[in-house]
Amino acid sequence: MAVAFGFSFGDFVAALELVSTIVNTLGPSSELSHKYRELVRQLYYLDDAQEKELAALRQRLLNASRLSTTSEENPEVPTASAD
Repeated sequence: MAVAFGFSFGDFVAALELVSTIVNTLGPSSELSHKYRELVRQLYYLDDAQEKELAALRQRLLNASRLSTTSEENPEVPTASAD
């Protein structure tokens, strides 16, 4: 009894049918395609907003670090008030 190994012509036909189904489902006129594109667009916007927020946080941290270093190097000397 021989054991078959590999892909048959039927496997390729089934794969092509699956690809065709996916393409038709996500075709430009389908509602699912519109929802998918909208979701991808929102994810890009979210990623962009997250990157901008991260850059702003890094800048604030850098500014705070510089301010801390400056104040350590140049401590304010209390002045005597004339009462």
